[in-house]
Amino acid sequence: MKITVKRIGNDTVTPALAQLLKTAKNPAPVMRNISERMLSEVQENIRQQGRPAWQPLSPKTLKNRVRRGRGTLILRDYGYLYTSITAASGSDFAQVTSNMPYARIQNDGGTIKFSPRSGTVRLRADSKGNLMRQGKNGKLAVFAKGKHKNAVSKRWTKASGWSVTIPARPYMVITQQGWQDIAGIITRALTQVSWM
Repeated sequence: MKITVKRIGNDTVTPALAQLLKTAKNPAPVMRNISERMLSEVQENIRQQGRPAWQPLSPKTLKNRVRRGRGTLILRDYGYLYTSITAASGSDFAQVTSNMPYARIQNDGGTIKFSPRSGTVRLRADSKGNLMRQGKNGKLAVFAKGKHKNAVSKRWTKASGWSVTIPARPYMVITQQGWQDIAGIITRALTQVSWM
């Protein structure tokens, strides 16, 4: 799945861009500058964790991140989304995209529904075949690794489906300052005789 900043939805930029595309002999360099400015806007949105600030991570997510030794920055757990964002341009377009499958839901928010599932887990056992236990109350089973010889396979089923709701964290947006910078790029190009 690909998410793209598609709309040049700004009152100042839209007419100037239309004029540029109509009159410039080679608008490709200008479009490249626009796409690079858009890219820096999107990257800055992620670095600042939203402009305005996004909804914070849930306490459970924060706890899991700390336990795994990961950072606590929003949309920067492994950095795959951030590094997947690229700028592209041509003679009649400028875009910023991400090809990560979860890019759109992270930007727009939404609910992911999971269907009922089942599977098998391998649990550690003692020499008599009794499950090994852990936790405060001794009720939690211990997962077996491949090297553990005393293990029992147990079937599990999650009979009902479940869902996860992800809040919108719009990173594929251009700030007002970004639009002004893009308008400036276009205006400078329109004033140069060599473009016409």
